[in-house]
Amino acid sequence: CTVTLDPSGRRLFTSSFKNQILLWNYNSGTVISSIDLQPESPLNTILDFFEINYRHYLVRAGWDKTLCIYKENELETFDLVRKYIGHCSDISAVAGFSQGLISGSVTGELFEWSPETNFPVASIKLKSAATVETISCYLNFAIVGDSNGFLTIITLPKLNVIHTINAHKII
Repeated sequence: CTVTLDPSGRRLFTSSFKNQILLWNYNSGTVISSIDLQPESPLNTILDFFEINYRHYLVRAGWDKTLCIYKENELETFDLVRKYIGHCSDISAVAGFSQGLISGSVTGELFEWSPETNFPVASIKLKSAATVETISCYLNFAIVGDSNGFLTIITLPKLNVIHTINAHKII
């Protein structure tokens, strides 16, 4: 259901909806190993690497409404750093920025998370309450695309809405 490259660009990670995470050699197409991420999550939809405060984290999220970040302490062994709980609906998008993570849900919730705490740093809900389809972070801003065709520009790190643009007339 999702795929990502590690920060070096040499290892490919794939995830099934049912918590099966495989590490691949994409040059030969062979599985190197199976990765066991705890706690198990029955419905993964997001798997990605982000650099936060000059550290690399593997991030997993999905339909169980939780966001987990992991640190690779030994080769192919990932230890849970934080498990974030706060979304009332399925997580549909995640993006990293220099100080933390932003996660969005199918009901338009946005949360900002820090690796140093288990609680949200900030949260808002999109006015349209549409599904958060994508989040991209640039410097001190996040751009959020939703299922109604709007782009919302938000400041980082406190999630203040600057402007909303009706970018696509076709939903």
